[in-house]
Amino acid sequence: ITASSPQQNVNLIWFDSATATTPIFTGSSFTTPVLTSGQSYFVQAVLGDCVSEKVKVDVAVNPSPDAPAITVNPASKQIAAGQTATLTASSATPGTTFRYYPQATGGLPLFEGATLTTPALSDNTTFYVEAVSASGCVSVNRTPVTITVTPVFSTTCDFASTQTNAIDNLCIGCTISNAENVVDADVSNFARYTIPLGLSGGSITQRLIFADQGVVGDTVQILVHVPNAVLTAQVLNGLQLTSYNGTTSNNDQVNASTNLSGFQVLNGGDQALLKFAPQAPFNAIELQLNAGAASTLTTLNVFYATKQIALPQLVQRATTVCAGGNAVFTVANPRADVTYDWFDAASGGNLLYTGTTFTTPNLTQSATYYVQSKRTSSGCENPSRVAAVVSVTPTPPVAVLTQNNLTVCAGESVNLSVNNAGNYLVKWFDAATNGNLLFTGNNYQTAALQNSTHFYAELVNGNCAGSARADAAITVNPRPAMPQFTNDNVTVCSGSAASLSISNPENQVSYEWFTAATGGNAVFTGINFTTPAITQNTAYYVQAKSTTGNCLNNGDRAVVNVTVANAISQPVLSQTQSSVCSGGTVTISVVNPSSALTYNWYTAATGGTIAYTGTSFTIKNLTADASYYVEASNGAGCISSSRKATLVTVLPAPAQPEVQSAGLMACEGSVTTLKIQNPQADQVYKWYNAATGNNAVFTGNEFTTPVLSANSTYYVEASSSQNCNPSGRLAVNITVNALPTAPGLAAATVIVCAGDKATFSVSSPAAGVTYRWFDSPAKTNKLFEGSTFVTSLLTANTDFYADAVSASGCVSSGITVARAEVAAAPAAPLLTNQLVTVCAGSQVTLSVSNPQQNLTYRWYSAVNGGNAVFTGINFTTPAISQNTVFYVEANRNGSCGSARSAANISVNTAPKAPVVSAQGITVCAGNTTTLTATTDANATIKWYGQASGGTELYTGTSFTTPVLTANTTYYAAAVSSNNCVSATRTPVNVNVGTKLTAPFVSVKAVTTKTITFGWNAVNGAAGYEVSIDNGKTFTATGTGNAGLSYTVSGLTPAQNVTLIVRAKGASECQTSANSQSITGTTSNPIGNTVWVPNAFTPNGDGANETVNVYGNTIKTLNFNIYSHWGELLFNSTSTAAGWDGTYKGKLQPVGVYVYYVEAVTNDGETVKLKGTINLLR
Repeated sequence: ITASSPQQNVNLIWFDSATATTPIFTGSSFTTPVLTSGQSYFVQAVLGDCVSEKVKVDVAVNPSPDAPAITVNPASKQIAAGQTATLTASSATPGTTFRYYPQATGGLPLFEGATLTTPALSDNTTFYVEAVSASGCVSVNRTPVTITVTPVFSTTCDFASTQTNAIDNLCIGCTISNAENVVDADVSNFARYTIPLGLSGGSITQRLIFADQGVVGDTVQILVHVPNAVLTAQVLNGLQLTSYNGTTSNNDQVNASTNLSGFQVLNGGDQALLKFAPQAPFNAIELQLNAGAASTLTTLNVFYATKQIALPQLVQRATTVCAGGNAVFTVANPRADVTYDWFDAASGGNLLYTGTTFTTPNLTQSATYYVQSKRTSSGCENPSRVAAVVSVTPTPPVAVLTQNNLTVCAGESVNLSVNNAGNYLVKWFDAATNGNLLFTGNNYQTAALQNSTHFYAELVNGNCAGSARADAAITVNPRPAMPQFTNDNVTVCSGSAASLSISNPENQVSYEWFTAATGGNAVFTGINFTTPAITQNTAYYVQAKSTTGNCLNNGDRAVVNVTVANAISQPVLSQTQSSVCSGGTVTISVVNPSSALTYNWYTAATGGTIAYTGTSFTIKNLTADASYYVEASNGAGCISSSRKATLVTVLPAPAQPEVQSAGLMACEGSVTTLKIQNPQADQVYKWYNAATGNNAVFTGNEFTTPVLSANSTYYVEASSSQNCNPSGRLAVNITVNALPTAPGLAAATVIVCAGDKATFSVSSPAAGVTYRWFDSPAKTNKLFEGSTFVTSLLTANTDFYADAVSASGCVSSGITVARAEVAAAPAAPLLTNQLVTVCAGSQVTLSVSNPQQNLTYRWYSAVNGGNAVFTGINFTTPAISQNTVFYVEANRNGSCGSARSAANISVNTAPKAPVVSAQGITVCAGNTTTLTATTDANATIKWYGQASGGTELYTGTSFTTPVLTANTTYYAAAVSSNNCVSATRTPVNVNVGTKLTAPFVSVKAVTTKTITFGWNAVNGAAGYEVSIDNGKTFTATGTGNAGLSYTVSGLTPAQNVTLIVRAKGASECQTSANSQSITGTTSNPIGNTVWVPNAFTPNGDGANETVNVYGNTIKTLNFNIYSHWGELLFNSTSTAAGWDGTYKGKLQPVGVYVYYVEAVTNDGETVKLKGTINLLR
């Protein structure tokens, strides 16, 4: 609240009541404390000892609206990743609007309106909703709503892909059916474990094996289902989980009912995700379902197991920046083996950055970014992305000042304002940058200024300020000093002129002389002023005015008094005879003294020495009678014609009086009477409110005090009837007991039905205080004492009266009126719709058809008793899922209620959401596809392009899409014959195939006979094809992890194979380009070694029939065998052609033969060998 005064150098002082004397603030702008109800404040201007009237300022406080109530579709508040939810806000406060935020406090709203459809969500998300009343007041708290998101998993990697299972011998009758369903790519089928009811021992185990290694930090999630049961951790008491590394257990077995790292019950209540975090490297998870301990758990369905990398968690999911600024998002759960990619879209889109901390570009509008986690070693991604929302606050313009150059005099304030504030906040500073915040508001009234200065205005939008501050330059001209005179009081003879002079003249200052303290015209301007002839006492006034800025001196005009000297009369004394006690003091004063005269006191009628000079002469410590004389003189040396005499007689002092004890206690706000004990007739008793001083408050034997509000002390003294010097003063202490507060009632007016009793209660009864109840304000007939008063039976309006009495007998100053009003019960209300039929999950608005003024209509879910579910004429029910009855009663003044009228609601069952046969279909760009859905009998399928709302595209079970060029989602809804619509629409994602990325191929392993090639998984790939003939023909490798490698076998050491790989999509148009060819070479452990056996047995048994040259790298060969006589028996140029022990068709004899080998290897090395061979038979 800002106040101002047209007068200079005024202090503005604020109070919280019209009668308050203690200020709560001093200054021109007062900021109130936090207010919850209307409040009045009072401001007063103060200048020196002068004060103005208090001005009242009323502050009206509008109530805050109730926190909003939120309904969610789906009502379970649970969706699958990538889906949306619809939040609808309502409030009991009429005329409210709503704002949705990502934070519990602060920030910018994500959305304004009653109904918010969320973006596609990838993980659990909390929204916060506040209500805003028509007056702009905001609800005290924001209502939180958490949407639980069921994760979506990629089946192409990080899924268990093989399994083993076993049933021990004790588990008689136990079965595991469709065990392979857990490890296939279909997440909707399952393996079923079955244990006979009552079996006391045995178990079923299934080990789910992953294609690649899991590491510490991975969490395995297993989807399970218990038919016909609400699934809790305790239900799974007999299920245990263990991790394995190969065939070795990690010894980390946990019980599913107590030791999981997470347990998430899914929509419907009979499915759950079990989350298990192994504490050692692993490649398999074993589930063991035990008989006996499982109690009633006899059937368990297991769908899949995945160690999919966890979603990123952000330090903050949403933030607000100023336009042109950037935001920083940081992953709160980083892992060394995980890559974090940031995108500009929830799916697809552009990769913007890779890393744990992402800094956005400078933004001019709000934006949403998405971060995705990916296993670095395998490239396996979590398909869901987490949104990071940046809200951009517009930057306000530079402030435009109403005036930016002003000139004032020292001590004056100025009012500064901004022309273009609009809805922006205006802040005023003492510097162009940084500096101190002086004031917040469009109109700034500065303090009194003494020096030239600058003020700077800045427009602010939230936390964002304009690019610069507007400069208001204030020139402050100094004020001249208050004029001073050579002589403030001048005496002249009648008819003479007076010479008046300024004693402190300044340069560039003019001095104007007036005959009035304010207003009028100057009679002279200058430093020295000679008055006209003066015949009577006259005052002149002068003000100083600067020639620059015309600033006047501070304060009022200076005054000089000119006195005309007249004949001086003998002084008149206040007393010419007086009495005083011995040692006492007497003061004798001149009656109506003249300020132009001097009064001199003497001890003699003539002559003598001056004893005192002044208008009042105080003579102390008198012990004997004495006479004194006074004369008057003026400045011109005149004196009165004679001295005036006064005689002082010294009298003895009386004894100190005594006071009766009665009257020494009183109630606050009352009086009491103090009495002299044994008063003396010849003495006068004077009563005082101070131990010293001469201002008696009463004279007499009995003193009745004024009204008392606190403990008080009075003093009494005795003096003689001649008013002699008094006795010593006696202190009389009065104890004042506080009055109790008039009773405050829990309800001052109670409305009851005729023939009922009314109950009144003191809202905060005080200890030790008695509360009395009367039937009239005269309090002649007391009805009851106590803090709760129950009346007799009432048939007419009646007033009762209550006061409070403290333990000391003090009665409250006020009396409280309690009114009992008798009202007749209203008639039962009529309904516009007593019988209503709706679809399950719908809401109904029930209305009173004959609403009456001054009646309140309350709606209940029971015919009698209970709490009202709504108050008002028109009641919109919550979503109705079964036949329901609501009841409404009319109520007058919150007390008398009518009989309740019933509204019956019948519910038609909505059909189930359609089941679509072509989920996730992929087509080539420019083609159409046909989607087919089924639902309940007698229900119709309608197709839409939106999850809710929108225009119907087609009606029928089979819908042929238009030509598609981009990924598109369609939604199928079921509509029954009674027009009830399924609770949700079933989404169908149709992906338009784009060319896949070519795989990156490498050699993974080699042996002497095989080469294994491997490549990275390509997003969207359904399988892969390889070619070893440079792309002429291709062979399919398989799907999933099994399709990410290819082994060429039947090779020889050091043999080369060149491989090309391409990725295949769901449609032919997605086939990737060929990868770069890569060549692998089989291993060759013996290198360039060439050798010949030293014996062979060509005897026809099929073993060692020939002797050959061996080597893995032989390029050319010359192999000769000689007899021991040196005859050449055999020559070969190929390792495949060996000697069979014959020469020219004849068998050669057993014996030793000589061989000579000369070979050239692939790398050009020449190897020469010579040795012997034993021919054996």
